[in-house]
Amino acid sequence: MTSDAKNKTTKKTGDADSEKTAKKSPLLIGVLLIAVVVGGGFGGFTYGPKLVASITSHGDEADATAASEAESDPEHAEETHEDVTGKFLELENLLVNPAGSRGERFLMVSVAFEVPDDDALEHLHEREIQIRDAVSATLEACTLDDLTQPGVRDTLKQDLLEVVKPFSGAAAWVRVYLPRFVIQ
Repeated sequence: MTSDAKNKTTKKTGDADSEKTAKKSPLLIGVLLIAVVVGGGFGGFTYGPKLVASITSHGDEADATAASEAESDPEHAEETHEDVTGKFLELENLLVNPAGSRGERFLMVSVAFEVPDDDALEHLHEREIQIRDAVSATLEACTLDDLTQPGVRDTLKQDLLEVVKPFSGAAAWVRVYLPRFVIQ
């Protein structure tokens, strides 16, 4: 057998191996992609809640520390109102398009306002339509970049507090909660 014949045979065998590898590559990529998606989903549903609970419990410790500091300082205790529970007005499932999203993205949020007494709650209920409009306008003014920044929930709570204060009558205090905050 001549060296040319050997080279041709080797070349044909190499080409066949290349074709087999090329056919296996998309299959391998598909299997790996499915493994990553399934593994990520499993981890998200299994370890995600544990991680969130861990982070939340650290936040509760910080709240407890702030409450104990408030007890030692009477002036500061009046400002926190952490030990006082009140009455709630909840605006559920508000759906807005963030600024600049051209209707392609949305924010679904529930906002709860806590006030100290029935009188303040009545003021909020009487002005609920105006409050919904003001809250929606505040949220629609935010861009997607604004809404995905770290600490944005605290900033939004403060902004929404300023929006609702005029509607709360003579309430001694108002707290804002965001029990649902979903960007899609």
